[in-house]
Formats: sequence, C-alpha cells, structure tokens
Amino acid sequence: MAIREIGYYSAVTTPAVSDEFLCQKNGTSQKTTTTEILDAISDFTQYDKDDLIASGIVMGTQSDAQVKISLAQIIAYAKLIAYGMIYGGYTTSMITNCEAWNVNSEAWTTKEPLNPARCALAAMTISNKGYICGGGDPDSETLYKDCDAYTFGSPGTWTGKTDLLSKKHFLAASTISGKGYVYGGRYDASGSYPKTDDIDEYNATDNTWVHISDLTQARYTLASSTIGDKGYIFGGTAATGIVSTCDRYNPVTTVCDVIKPLLRSRSGHSASTVKNKAYIISGYVKTSSGSTMFSDIDEYDPETDSWIDKSSLGSARVRHAQTTILNTIHITGGYRNTLTLSNAHFYYNPITNSSGYFASGYLTLARSDHAASSLHS
Repeated sequence: MAIREIGYYSAVTTPAVSDEFLCQKNGTSQKTTTTEILDAISDFTQYDKDDLIASGIVMGTQSDAQVKISLAQIIAYAKLIAYGMIYGGYTTSMITNCEAWNVNSEAWTTKEPLNPARCALAAMTISNKGYICGGGDPDSETLYKDCDAYTFGSPGTWTGKTDLLSKKHFLAASTISGKGYVYGGRYDASGSYPKTDDIDEYNATDNTWVHISDLTQARYTLASSTIGDKGYIFGGTAATGIVSTCDRYNPVTTVCDVIKPLLRSRSGHSASTVKNKAYIISGYVKTSSGSTMFSDIDEYDPETDSWIDKSSLGSARVRHAQTTILNTIHITGGYRNTLTLSNAHFYYNPITNSSGYFASGYLTLARSDHAASSLHS
C-alpha cells in the first residue's frame, strides 16, 4: 500500500517502534508498517504542513476510534527514531568508523564498523538499510567494488552483498523507486585517474547489479540526489577538468540527458533533496593560481530547470558528506578552508534558508571522503 494513497491517519497513543499501524483510507481500515509510516514522516519535506496536520497514526492493537494528532506529535515521534549515518572516510589513513546521529538526542553513537576500511565510497538507503558501495585506499592505491548493507541496531550488523560491476571510488549514488543507482567514479587508483560514465542499477530484491545507461560525460568527485522518480547528477571532474555539467537519469526510459548546468563548476561537493528540490553545498574549483573552495548553497528546481543561489554554509569545505533528516540537511566533516580536516557538523534548513552548526555535535574523528545516508531505528 503506497503511503501517499492514505488520506487520513489518527492516533490514540504514541506508538512503539515495533508496532504495526491501522490506517483509514476511504473509510476502510488498512494495516501498514512502521517503515511505511516513517517513510512518509521522514519524507515530509514532500508534504505541505496541512497534509501533516490532517495526518496521524493508529495503534494496531487499539480500536478504530479516531483522535487526530498534531504536527508537533508527528515530528516528535519521527525525531525519536530518525538517524543520520556516516560511513568510513580518511583521517591520516583509512578508517572503519560508522556513526549514527539521532536528531532527538543530538548525539553521535558508534555503530558496527566497516570492513574493509575505505574512503571515497558512496552510500544510499534502500528499504531502511544503508548500502555502501566501492571506495578505496589511496595510500596503497587499492580500490574496492564491495557493496555492503547495514541494518540499524546496537551496534547493528553488516551484510555483504553482490559486488559492484567494477572497482571504483569517488562515485555517487542515489535511490530511485526502491532501486539503487551508482554514477560515474574513477576506476584506477594510480596517477592516471581514468573516469567512468557508468550508471549501474542495483536490485536489492535479487541482489544483482546491471549496467543500465551512461552519463553524458564521464567524471568523478560528482554529487547526486533523487527528485521524484529521477536521478540527478551534478558537476565533478571530467577529462577537461572540473565541470558544471548536470544530468538527469530516467530509470523508466533508461535515458540520461543534460539539464541546466551548475551556477559554477565544482568538485568535491555534496547534494541532497528537500521538498522536490536539490541543494548543492560547497566544493571547490581549480584556478590558475590554485584552488578556490566554496561555502555557498545552490538550489535546483526541476520544474523550471533553474538554479538559485541560496544561503552560505558559513564555512568553505570540500570532500564532506551530507544527508537529509526530516527537512534539514546535515553536513559533516571534509577539508575546511585552511585545508585541514574538520570534525564539524553543520545544518541547513531550506525552508527557512538558514544554516549553522551543532556545538555539541562534533564528529569523534575529523575526516574527509566519507559517505552519509539516513535510516530509522
């Protein structure tokens, strides 16, 4: 049952995480799971406030008596079980670190580590499991094609999945309609750094990868996110250098086409989607006198195929990670403008166009080239 088809929920008590819920659709009671409910809540950036005020949850063990719950109650429940995950990265060497940020407690907890240690990997979420793909160890010029799935818990568990079709790092990933997609990357850890234009699809149901299409331009250190039922790929480093090229991938037609380019060429940036718009944060571009790092935040609207320069993060950085939890984008780590590793944890709220950092939310380790996704307990 698609969550978007349900017009009304109600609740008599705050639900437990393990409960099934009884929902009302056109006067008929229908069961749904915690995952489906949270998918709607954690994706409430796709909803207007009025939709949420008219929404609620019914305990599966309760009667059908309808009691509306408020938007505040829905958000409070979501915060209890919503987490931002970060995976791996680079300090003075590869790390296996895996941590979870809970938006209710505003604290990091250490989770089951990765194996092997790696950086420049990609992450995505499918059916509330965190998938990490590829990555490498630049110190030993070793690349990986491992694909592993993390199931949330204390400390959680990792399960090995079918490998990527090829070894690569500095790739990007997103989830579209329940399937995973990885874009581009670099498939040689040596100084030649050849790029790939691959778009590969992962089906979690049968644990298989298939090459499905190609980017319009081969590149790595790119960023990606999903808006609606399409994948969007932004910028990166191509054979000609750092580019502003942006692509849109349609998994139904398997066609990848060019859309409006970034406001400026950039590499080592990050991307997230909130309320059917993409947000590109920071990154850098090489110039004749060196490299320029950015702190800017740009918004892409697919309906108008246009970019708008939004707020500043307040701190230039590159090769960081970001993910959306509820309607707030969380940005962690990376190299800051002094070209030293950062353990800072920033936020950006696209609704209010405001940003800042969590004074008590520093990472346990300063790092770069890690990956991030969102899960719930």
